[in-house]
Amino acid sequence: MVQGALGFAAGIFLLQVQSELPPFGLSLIAPILLLLLWRFHGYRLILSLAIGFLWALWMANGALPGHALSLIEGEEIVVEGAVDSLPEDNGRRLRFGFQVEQILNVDYSGSLPLRVRLSWYAGYPNIDVGERWRLKVKLKRAHGFSNPGGFDYEGWLYRKGIRATGYVRDWEENRRIDNGGVLHAIDRWRSGLRKRVTDHLGDNPGSAMLVALTIGERGGFERRDWQVFSRTGTNHLVAISGLHIGIVAGLLFFIGNRLWRISIRGMKLMPAHQAAAIFAFTGALVYAALAGFAIPTQRALLMLAVILAALLMRRPVGGIRALLYALVAVLLFDPLAVLSAGFWLSFAAVGAIFLALAGRVGRTGYLQGMVRVQLYITALLSPLLFLWSMGVSLLAPLINLVAVPLFSFLLVPLSMVTVLLADLYYPAGALLLDMTGSLLGGVYRLLELLAGTTGFFHPAPAAPPMLWSVALVGVLLLLAPVGMLARLPAAVLVAIPFFWSTSPLSEGEVRFTLLDVGQGMSAVLETRHHRLVYDAGPRFSESFDAGSAVLVPYLQHIGVKGIDRVILSNGDLDHAGGYAALAGAFPIRSLLIGDRDPQRCQAGTDWQWDGVRFRILHPDNPSDWHGNNSSCVLLVEAGGHRLLLTGDIEGAGERSLVERYPGQLGADLVTIPHHGSLTSSGELFVDSVAPRYAIASVGYRNRYGFPRPEVRARWHAAGAEILTTAESGAITFILGRKGGLGGPRRHRMESRRYWHWSP
Repeated sequence: MVQGALGFAAGIFLLQVQSELPPFGLSLIAPILLLLLWRFHGYRLILSLAIGFLWALWMANGALPGHALSLIEGEEIVVEGAVDSLPEDNGRRLRFGFQVEQILNVDYSGSLPLRVRLSWYAGYPNIDVGERWRLKVKLKRAHGFSNPGGFDYEGWLYRKGIRATGYVRDWEENRRIDNGGVLHAIDRWRSGLRKRVTDHLGDNPGSAMLVALTIGERGGFERRDWQVFSRTGTNHLVAISGLHIGIVAGLLFFIGNRLWRISIRGMKLMPAHQAAAIFAFTGALVYAALAGFAIPTQRALLMLAVILAALLMRRPVGGIRALLYALVAVLLFDPLAVLSAGFWLSFAAVGAIFLALAGRVGRTGYLQGMVRVQLYITALLSPLLFLWSMGVSLLAPLINLVAVPLFSFLLVPLSMVTVLLADLYYPAGALLLDMTGSLLGGVYRLLELLAGTTGFFHPAPAAPPMLWSVALVGVLLLLAPVGMLARLPAAVLVAIPFFWSTSPLSEGEVRFTLLDVGQGMSAVLETRHHRLVYDAGPRFSESFDAGSAVLVPYLQHIGVKGIDRVILSNGDLDHAGGYAALAGAFPIRSLLIGDRDPQRCQAGTDWQWDGVRFRILHPDNPSDWHGNNSSCVLLVEAGGHRLLLTGDIEGAGERSLVERYPGQLGADLVTIPHHGSLTSSGELFVDSVAPRYAIASVGYRNRYGFPRPEVRARWHAAGAEILTTAESGAITFILGRKGGLGGPRRHRMESRRYWHWSP
């Protein structure tokens, strides 16, 4: 059983890390392998691995969108379909999932229904889940930023079955077709519960926590709220997951078992523990339905079903065996689960509890047992959290020692009763809403206070996934009941990732990484002992910017502790929008801005770090330059190689540079000015730079069409290879390295998985 389950899981994981899917015909040999597995037990591990691989291949081929979707990208299409998720309204835009059932104005050869994610800006109507609408929309294939240490948005969309994103166009014929049928009755009930809570409590953390704990909707939390939960190790408590399903099932099992024993007729019908199992699963099923059957609740239900089914059939199984049965059940139902951090964390947490409680002789006090469990969970989950580029809170064991019982025995049951009572009889429920909202708000404020305690939160150190896997093995050995001789090597395995560092730079070398931040710019330059950030990326909304989503995670990924200098080429939001997040995450020793006093860039500013020379070439007289032409232009020279960072300069700024530095602008690499607009990249400037590589930081299918075809043609005519972040993701070069220019390394190609968009 152990070999078969682990082999099956390993085979599924092996398929999910492929950059391209193998031929679909391979999956047809799976039945033959099943017969071989039945016959040849000695090869169970290998055969199970192959079956898992082929099962995941079969499921993946049915999930990919196909080529037809690319043919309608950017086109205005009229669609009919159903709203299939609770809309998220942030006051500026409405966002919702939509099942496209028909495309009315173009021929579409792809399969339908097609699940998409739509945004509706300005003047959007009230929309509810389950309603069917006719809409004019623009779609594009699922596409996200691609950066080291960054969030895989494309993978997140793929796991949710979303194959395209887009927005609703202004059209007088956009209209509701009908209110939907019974299929979405539960979702409409959930929507009504959310509205009742938010209308009564308003927009505050207590309200958001109550909605999250009862119907699983977390759209009410802001970015800073998630930082609070992350820094206190309580993320799992505010999202309906295995813990919450287990809480409800455990309470109902206890209550059902006690009540059933009172009934003589009931005891004659079936044993109390079997009746309690039915009560427990029914309650968990209702709770999962209330949470919209989100993927984490589906996993938890399957795990619970395995354990309770064994109890009903009077064939109880041991803890580890039950865990393995649940593992196989989850992966049969959802092979994509292995791509989710929640999958690994859930199973690891349950495994840690088994390890903490296994083989204990004699009675152990409740507090001692809880402390042991929390320490084991923290130890086992830490390598996994680091593997997924998440931080670890050293306060988490202490906080969860109090928070888990508090949520289990008070907050979750109270929240459920509050919301259901408010729905059944609002006058009585209103008072309870106020009380529960205040209580949850108080819990949040306490967590916020604890999150502000410095020195207890550690971001993920920079180390490859393989090293964190090695560390996980070391933790397992340390926690397992093994002899002292095995513990020393185990400790070494745990320590390995903490001594790893990125490829060391020699004196006179600089590593340049242009990050993929969409329609904006952010670059990081590293010498042997110094770090420079050129631009901080765009701000897209009040709650989302490239600084927190891309730049800070990347710097944490490469192990940066502080920044020696930040240069904001100009103060526009597409270049400086992420600066606040950057300044909040790292100490910054020096700041220069292209168009802001008193830290203005000034031509002639010159410095050296570790044998690498940095020179500001523009603006020469800052008070004479305004707008894009006041951008700070930086020249970097390392070992005979040159990099020119140009910001948003336009024609006038380019001509000034050519006049002031005749014959001195030649560079190996240049960032294309102003993202490749027609107002920049004049022929004289392009010919003066004549680079090997011209790089544009642009958004995928951006509305400006940058870099424009005419601009591409000019740089190409000058002999440059043109790279864009939209196509390549983050782009890295090393200047000054012996043997020539190092690079380009294109993250989208190097980290590609089969579900990623490919240029």
